[in-house]
Amino acid sequence: MVRRAGNLYERIADTRNLLVAFHQARRGKRDRHAIQRFGNDLSHNIALLRAQLLDERVLWHGYRMFEIRDPKPRRIAAPAFSDRVLHHAIVQVIEPELERVAIFDSYACRTGKGLYKAIERTRSFVRKRRWFLQLDVRKYFDSIDHAILRQRLERRFKDRALLGLLGGLIDSYRTSAGKGLPIGALMSQHLANFYLAPLDHFAKEVLRAPGYVRYMDDFVLFADERETLQGWRARIEEFLRAELALELKSSGALDGCRRGVGYLGLLVLPTHVRLMGKTKRRVRAGLRQLVAEHRAGAVDSAELASRTTATLARTRHVSARGLRASWIAQFADFEA
Repeated sequence: MVRRAGNLYERIADTRNLLVAFHQARRGKRDRHAIQRFGNDLSHNIALLRAQLLDERVLWHGYRMFEIRDPKPRRIAAPAFSDRVLHHAIVQVIEPELERVAIFDSYACRTGKGLYKAIERTRSFVRKRRWFLQLDVRKYFDSIDHAILRQRLERRFKDRALLGLLGGLIDSYRTSAGKGLPIGALMSQHLANFYLAPLDHFAKEVLRAPGYVRYMDDFVLFADERETLQGWRARIEEFLRAELALELKSSGALDGCRRGVGYLGLLVLPTHVRLMGKTKRRVRAGLRQLVAEHRAGAVDSAELASRTTATLARTRHVSARGLRASWIAQFADFEA
């Protein structure tokens, strides 16, 4: 039995923790008016957040909604800046406790993990096993059940004030009655990753999968027999529905490892990793949009360089040197 963590709330409300959270929340966004307003009276605003926390009367300010194509349409919910500061303050304190329930092969929202570590691990299993089953959850963030999430948090934390704070944050957004976390909020990412931890333990400890990798709601299982994976799919579907009120998006992809695993926008083969066609189109479209914004005067040269470097980052980890060089030559006049 996992021992519940306590005495964390006071650490969240600590002035030093809130100051660090402010600097984390503004990273890369210092020119925005809301951040400037908060920073111009920093001592007062930090003291106000601390007082709200200590009085247990934190008010969440809602979200600014907008849509992006990533490559499919996504509805993003951006918290107010003061709320973002609180998100960071909470994460800095509770992240080690969330880490205690995580398995090695969960890769989203974890220090030292990330997308490329997930790809490396996937490639190691592609080399060792014969078959894979790739699955993901239907409308994951929209489907997260508030009551189940609260129950899981209560098993992890015993601090009443902390549970009240997290409960208020969870209730500040919904896609339907008692459902949904916002895409675009820091705490949502951590809570969403935490919500699927029972699936990780089910895969490793009940199914005893010899290979398993999860990045948020995208996960892959590996085995040497096709029939084993077919049986696991049915059991996973039942587990998700019964324990977490979730559904799989589809029957998933079941194939031989030698053909490669299409995972997180990349094709993971035994010998190398390639960009998938949809990822190439996405990168090219992103670069084209950046150049258009630069020519229109909406993006200066420094921001163009920074954002192009970020857009091309994925290509550094795959066999795409020639393609990357051609994109840099076509869309920018600097080294990225």
